[in-house]
Amino acid sequence: MKTRYIALLFVAPILTKATRAQQLQIDWGTSVVNEKIITSNGSGVSLDEFSIELGGFASGFVPTEANVDDWVSNWRVFDAVTAGDTDSSDNFSSVGIGSTESRFVGTDYLQADQTSASEDSNGLDTFGPSESAYIFIRNSDAPGVNSEWSLYTRSSDTAWEFPSVSGGQPATPLSWFVAQADTAVWGGINGSIVGGGEFTDGSSDFIIRTHTFVPEPGVAILSLLGLAGLLRRRRARS
Repeated sequence: MKTRYIALLFVAPILTKATRAQQLQIDWGTSVVNEKIITSNGSGVSLDEFSIELGGFASGFVPTEANVDDWVSNWRVFDAVTAGDTDSSDNFSSVGIGSTESRFVGTDYLQADQTSASEDSNGLDTFGPSESAYIFIRNSDAPGVNSEWSLYTRSSDTAWEFPSVSGGQPATPLSWFVAQADTAVWGGINGSIVGGGEFTDGSSDFIIRTHTFVPEPGVAILSLLGLAGLLRRRRARS
């Protein structure tokens, strides 16, 4: 029995090391300092209103301004920074309530079966090799007049693509931070990269800016008709 116990002491570290080798660490977020994260009108972003998620889209789906209505249904969460997050590696901080100076960071692991180890993932979604990674920030799942969204990635190379983990873990973790991003599908990033959506903020020192949506034609027409009716009633009274 003593010999078997000693043998297990040597085997256990080997098994632990082998298990860890089948996970790839991915760090993501903004940076270690507060930077300007704002909405389309220049106000601050808070976790009370917004979700901040790292993930990818269903195989074959490429998000564009033309298919924005289908983004959420095709979205798969790899990791998230949420209000009351129990994962100590996921963090959001702000200078104060309503402040435009904030930061967020997250860390989780891509496993050997290409699923996420994060408590924020459903455990079934896979993130296959060469699939693009995105950061999706939003205050609503439905695109609308009061919805504020940001979707960004890096598309100039393969740096922001989920790799294959089956061959073992690379020497260093992957780091996907907004300063490396070069494509804003929706919203604005790094002060000068502007994607889809509407905004009234005119600054250029933001790290992330969410954009909103124009009313659908039907909604806009109904609003105009309602305004016209109100004006007619006022004229009739005068």
